[in-house]
Amino acid sequence: PKHALAYFYRGSSYNNKKEYDKAIADLTKSIELDPKNALAYNARGYAYHDKKEYNLAIADYTKSIELDPKGAAWIYNDRGKSYSDKKENDLAFADFSKAIELNPKYALAYYNRCKMYMDKKEYDLAIADYTKSIELDPKYAPAYNNRGKSYSDKQEYDLAIADFSKAIELNPKHALAYNNRGNDYINKKEYDKAIADLTKSIELDPKNALAYYNRADAYEAKGEKMLADKDRQKAKELEGQPK
Repeated sequence: PKHALAYFYRGSSYNNKKEYDKAIADLTKSIELDPKNALAYNARGYAYHDKKEYNLAIADYTKSIELDPKGAAWIYNDRGKSYSDKKENDLAFADFSKAIELNPKYALAYYNRCKMYMDKKEYDLAIADYTKSIELDPKYAPAYNNRGKSYSDKQEYDLAIADFSKAIELNPKHALAYNNRGNDYINKKEYDKAIADLTKSIELDPKNALAYYNRADAYEAKGEKMLADKDRQKAKELEGQPK
């Protein structure tokens, strides 16, 4: 058992360094020596997930839950992420909901479940979960950004802009929040503000074609066709580049 723990800790360290093949080798050895260590299965599942080997990740998370069913809120959340990345949204939703049932103060599980609601265009339910996530973790910028996107999809642009602004306040390098706020300034016909935000988004993420397309729309609305055409050309060039 002592050696099992040594392999577990070293494997976890490899996970932290994103050296997933080494992590999997050590965690597999740890499991061989101590097959009832739920944490080792979970850690190996994490490595498989980041390698995009979702079926193997799900198998490990499932075994971890089997070994520790009552302390498994975060494991349900992790398995839900693997299901989500496999586009098995109903199974993902069930896992995020189970994580919340086991730990009603689990902010990240609310955040992840919101994405399922967004995919189904159930924006009010998404907003409710994002609001709960923010209540539990008020400094998590992505939750504000995504709640803002839900408001935007409901055409509640002032509420959306307030959320994007909060996301930017918490993370001034949040390129997507600048893009989203800029897009909603376009929706409000505040084109100079839109151009300023979209320019900042491009500065932070120069390979984001969407920000160029959005800024082109703002330029065109102002009658600045040459600048609009230039941005659209740049966006098309970026779309043709490998990610």
